[in-house]
Amino acid sequence: MDTRLQKRLLGVARRLRSLRLGWCLALVWFLSALIGYALASAMRGGFVLPAETPWWWLGGSALAVVGTWMLLSVRGSNLGEVAQRVEKQFPSLNQSLTTAVGIRPQMVDGSFGYLQRSVISEAIRHDVTYHWKTMVSSMQLALAWLANVPALVCVALVGVGLWKAPDAVSAAVLPSSLRSALDQPLVQPGDAAVERRSSLIVTVRFEKELPDEVWLVRSQTGAQRGEQSPESRVAMQRSLSDPVFAAYVYDIRDPFEYRIEYDDATTKAYRVSVFEYPALVRADAYLEYPAYTQMEPRTVVDTRRVTAASGSRLTWKLQLNKPVVSAQLISQEKPPMVLTAADESESVGETSIALTAADDSESVVEASIELRQSQTWDLKLVDEDGRENTVEVTLRAKVLPNNAVKLRLTSGGDAQVSPLQEFDIAAKLNDDFAIQKAGIGYQYGGELVEIESEIAPSAKAVQISEMVDFESLGAQPGQLLSYYVWAEDQDDNGAIRRTVSDMFFAEVRPMEEIFRQGQQPSESQQGQQGNEQTEELLELQKQVIVGSWNVLRQARGDKLLGRTGPDLVLLAESQDHVAELLEEKAAEANVPGADEIIGQALKSMQRASEQLIVASKSLAKADLPVAITHEQAAYQELLRLQSREHEVVRSQSSQSSQSQSRRSQARQQQIDQLKLEREENRYEEERLADQRQNQEQGELRQVISRLRELAARQEDLNEQLREVQAALQAAETEEQRDELERQLERLRQQQQQMLQDSDDLQDRMDNPSSQELQDAQQQMQQTRENLQQASEALRQGNTS
Repeated sequence: MDTRLQKRLLGVARRLRSLRLGWCLALVWFLSALIGYALASAMRGGFVLPAETPWWWLGGSALAVVGTWMLLSVRGSNLGEVAQRVEKQFPSLNQSLTTAVGIRPQMVDGSFGYLQRSVISEAIRHDVTYHWKTMVSSMQLALAWLANVPALVCVALVGVGLWKAPDAVSAAVLPSSLRSALDQPLVQPGDAAVERRSSLIVTVRFEKELPDEVWLVRSQTGAQRGEQSPESRVAMQRSLSDPVFAAYVYDIRDPFEYRIEYDDATTKAYRVSVFEYPALVRADAYLEYPAYTQMEPRTVVDTRRVTAASGSRLTWKLQLNKPVVSAQLISQEKPPMVLTAADESESVGETSIALTAADDSESVVEASIELRQSQTWDLKLVDEDGRENTVEVTLRAKVLPNNAVKLRLTSGGDAQVSPLQEFDIAAKLNDDFAIQKAGIGYQYGGELVEIESEIAPSAKAVQISEMVDFESLGAQPGQLLSYYVWAEDQDDNGAIRRTVSDMFFAEVRPMEEIFRQGQQPSESQQGQQGNEQTEELLELQKQVIVGSWNVLRQARGDKLLGRTGPDLVLLAESQDHVAELLEEKAAEANVPGADEIIGQALKSMQRASEQLIVASKSLAKADLPVAITHEQAAYQELLRLQSREHEVVRSQSSQSSQSQSRRSQARQQQIDQLKLEREENRYEEERLADQRQNQEQGELRQVISRLRELAARQEDLNEQLREVQAALQAAETEEQRDELERQLERLRQQQQQMLQDSDDLQDRMDNPSSQELQDAQQQMQQTRENLQQASEALRQGNTS
């Protein structure tokens, strides 16, 4: 091998060997520490080992280190393996280094040939360019050798413990020898601390002679002045053939002392202390509702789930079994994410809420929260000894959004009326919390009139109705009445929020109309008979009015929404299109004064289009009603274009009725009335009403079923309580009373579970949609109060 190449490979080999040696020595030191720790633990546990064990351990560790050093030194000198690793690390060598390593001199004088020198030179140039030594960085070497520092510290600590282990064994053997000398039994657990209402097994082991009888003598330590109650004796039972006697102490509520008596001897007294994990006893929720709900503040006693309106102030008051040093509500929901200026998302909002001690009691903690969205919290308690609550407690708050009033027209709609007709308008309104005002607005002859209906204060469901007397209005054929339903409630900020329905139209038709039978039209003329040309214009103009009205009722305050600007431009273009169609069909009008009517209609349409453009630029709410007024004036002029004479043709196509407009369908109904009274087919309306009614009745049946189930469970629980109460009065021994107390505790838990089930049922009944469900909700609230009183009475031990 060329000496230059050999020198370069040796440099790489030394770095590789140093890296391996550092990691291997650290592993040897850690294994040595682990073995030493195991030996020390065995000696402390009583396992007898030779006194020379520490020296053997130390010598074995040294031999392992020396052997590792020698093994790696021999392995690291193999340059062939080093060359292969370099080739693997630098694939660009293309096996030139492996070839150069295997080259042997061809010349007699030991020199290399031309081709051999070329291969060697190529490998050396690669090293000059890429530096093979960098395959093992200085950071890797430093990390490998620094790993030996904690390993050597562990070896030193284990060595000290191993040398001191015999002394610890001697110290542990001494009490055992003294116990054997004094012939004292081994009592377990001795002094102990147990959780309140838990159980304890006391055992005693005799090493030599077994006594005939063994007694556990227990004396209850008083909580005041250190006084002790009378002693109780329990016979301890032997465990099979083992020299062990045991006794079971159950339902420990107070600290006590105990000792073991056997034959004529007795052990020393041992003390058992009692502790409690922090736990929730009762959770009360105080709710302050926002002004828009018109609801008084109220307190929900002993609950873990509440439902409130958005913006309510919720104050949790948690009664604990003892004072704590830390109480938190940990939110289960992830906080919302926002994008910072550095394009990095970070969470905002609180994930935990600290509970502070109330002024009246240290064992009552509270926290006030403003509800904006539904939340769920886990309760975490920590007492002064660092103990956390073991029972998982979950508190929930369901937030009801403040939605706008829902409007549904039950009578009215688009209609054609006579000048003498009394037209009924009715609507059903529903709100989440309270409807402030409601009524019906109409426009006739250019003047907008709003009629406010009388509604009950804080009403959630309202039915309003109004009768429009067209005779008293002096209605004339061809005039138009446009109307809508409106309602007001309060938004989250307490401001008045108005909700407006769609706009509907009542057209005044002539008192007398003439219908003649016309000729059967061809397919190309289908749909263009009679007044259908005018009706097409009326439908288009109505769509323009409705579109403008929809933009107007979306306004907030004095401004239209910014996104409605293009919609207004489109409505203006539609209005121009209707005007063009009117000009095209003006020649076909056959009513007296058609030219004047068309001129007035075109003028109103032009003004409406111009006003729509103005409103799209200013986005002022006051500009749009002016445009709607002009649109309605144009619609009314188009109504005057309709002739009182109609040609009636019975259609032969079953599909033609599907393409008829609503006006054509209304006209067809009038034609049908010429022959016989039309039987009103309200199947569709009745079917929809039946569906809503069946849905509400289904919800009501489910609620009643759950209420009956709760009532049956409460009756069974009451019967069991009466039996337990009678048994407590007749109990003669302490064991019988303890067993009955445990049964009473199980009944308390069942009563608490029923209270939680009632909260679940009440949560489903929020915002009832019918009067029956509202009545059921009131009954449910009364039922829950009764269940809560029963649960509180059981907690206080009042079983009656």
